Amino acid sequence: MITKRHFKWMLAIALTLAGLTFSATAQAAEVGSLNQYTAETPLIISHRGSPLQFPEHSFAGYNDAIQNGSKFIEQDVILAKDNHLVVSHDNNLKKNTGHNISVTNSTYSEIRKAPLSNGETIHTLGSIFNRYQQSTNYVVETKKTAKGGYLLE
Repeated sequence: MITKRHFKWMLAIALTLAGLTFSATAQAAEVGSLNQYTAETPLIISHRGSPLQFPEHSFAGYNDAIQNGSKFIEQDVILAKDNHLVVSHDNNLKKNTGHNISVTNSTYSEIRKAPLSNGETIHTLGSIFNRYQQSTNYVVETKKTAKGGYLLE
């Protein structure tokens, strides 16, 4: 469960990234000045796509979020055993695929055999970038490995 403190921390990072993304990528989804966003017209950042209607981190979920006004799509990234950057919130894929697979202890070829509930494979960060390119902005959150290390950084 996300605590209020955790949410404020994530929002602060997302807004910081929003400023960096806007200044660095003129062709990405138009963000504009952060001052233009208010409670009535918020800046929409989709967390894991649209996870209430579609599997987390699925193309279907990201597509829905973007179609509904999201300017940013968020990816949780875990380093697989063969150094692929796997997009998954949890190291264990049981919740999203029904298969008891640890990302950090598996190769991507093993991981992709466990589809999401809509039939999509678990995606890599590269496949997300290839699909959406500069049509949106990205919020990438790195996750620690099963052993507690932060090898991605």
